[in-house]
Amino acid sequence: MKVEGPDASDRARFGRDEGYCPECGASVWDDAPVCPKCGVFIGGQTLARPPMIRALEKRGKIVLVIVLILIISGVMALL
Repeated sequence: MKVEGPDASDRARFGRDEGYCPECGASVWDDAPVCPKCGVFIGGQTLARPPMIRALEKRGKIVLVIVLILIISGVMALL
């Protein structure tokens, strides 16, 4: 039997929630001391979102700032 991870009944029964391993992004209990997938010590310091999503959001903000700078500099050049 393959264990997929905690489901809604597990979370309700144990009063815990899921988080994501900051190293590999695996779904873990929010108070897990060690990631069961990669074995890294996390000491309950899980992420609310997977690392890949966080990285994409950060890149999106950087691209937005660059685009705004280019637009502003283009408008200033026309004046």
